[in-house]
Amino acid sequence: MLLIALGIIEVVTGLLLGIAFALPGLAPVVALVGVPAIFMFLLPVLAVLWMVFALFSFIFAYAVWSGRRWSWVATLVFTTNSLTVAGFGLLIGSLGTLIPMAAIGLVLIALAMPYVRWYLTHARAPPPAYVIPPLPVAPVPTPGYTPSAYMPQSTVRPVPSNYPGAWAGNCPSCGAQVYPGATYCTSCQTRLR
Repeated sequence: MLLIALGIIEVVTGLLLGIAFALPGLAPVVALVGVPAIFMFLLPVLAVLWMVFALFSFIFAYAVWSGRRWSWVATLVFTTNSLTVAGFGLLIGSLGTLIPMAAIGLVLIALAMPYVRWYLTHARAPPPAYVIPPLPVAPVPTPGYTPSAYMPQSTVRPVPSNYPGAWAGNCPSCGAQVYPGATYCTSCQTRLR
C-alpha cells in the first residue's frame, strides 16, 4: 500500500514539475514546486524521472504484494534512487519534493522491518524476534505411575478427583470410563444419575 501511495505522490509531483515548466506564468504551481528561476531548465528532466519512478512504484507494489523474492532488493534499490533524486530536487530548492521524500522514508522503514524482509526473501524461519516460545507444561502423572529415580519427587503431585482429566469410574452399561459429575455416558448415552 505504501508503494501505491508513493507512486501516486510521484505522479502528482511529476505532473506539477511538468506544468511548472510548461506554464511558468502559473504562480501557484511554480510556488508549490518551489524551483528558483535559475533551475527551470531541469524541470522536464525531473518531471520525467518522477513519472518513471511512479511506473516502477506500481510495478514493485505488485511484486511486493505477490511476495516475489526479488522484490525486497529491487524495492530497496529503487527507493534509494528515488530518495537521491528527491534530495537533488531539494538541493535546487524544490520544496515539492518534501512529500515524496517522506513517503520514500516510510517505505524504507517498512522494508527494514524483519518480518517484511522475511516475507519478501522467503527465509526458512521467521526472525528470532517474532518467534513465540511455547508455554511450559507441567507434567500430569497418570494413575498408577511411579516416577523414575531421575525425576525429583516434588514434581509429581496426586491428581485431584475433580480434575477434568481424572476418571470418576466406569459406565454400568458399557464399561467405558466416565468423568466425575457426568450425567450421561459419552459412549452409549446411558443416563448415569
